[in-house]
Amino acid sequence: MKNLENALRVLKFKIHKIRTVQELSEEMGYKDAKYFTRLFRRNFGYTCKEAMIKVRVEKFIDCIQKNPNQKNYSCAKDMGLPDEIALNKYLRNHMGKNPTQFKAEIVNGTVTKRTIWKKGIIKKDSNSG
Repeated sequence: MKNLENALRVLKFKIHKIRTVQELSEEMGYKDAKYFTRLFRRNFGYTCKEAMIKVRVEKFIDCIQKNPNQKNYSCAKDMGLPDEIALNKYLRNHMGKNPTQFKAEIVNGTVTKRTIWKKGIIKKDSNSG
């Protein structure tokens, strides 16, 4: 079995390049993405997609903590998103907040990297079960 423990480290390091679960599974050396996702969930207790969301949000938190006045487009690039419009949609969809609201929560300490990894912090899609 391939070293699955490195999957999160690889994801955090290459989040700006990895856009899909298929790309992550290929990066980890798995040809079958479904098999990889089953192993990932068994090993970590959450799905690859959830991990990708959390890692992207973590990157946004890092960006804001380094410089609270950072422009949204710069943070979007760090997260692997094309622009600030995509960032706005991403945060609204997954966190239920726009970037300004989310920045305020980061600055005042309500949201941290630790809190996003807790169960239930990420807004569930109505499309996903």
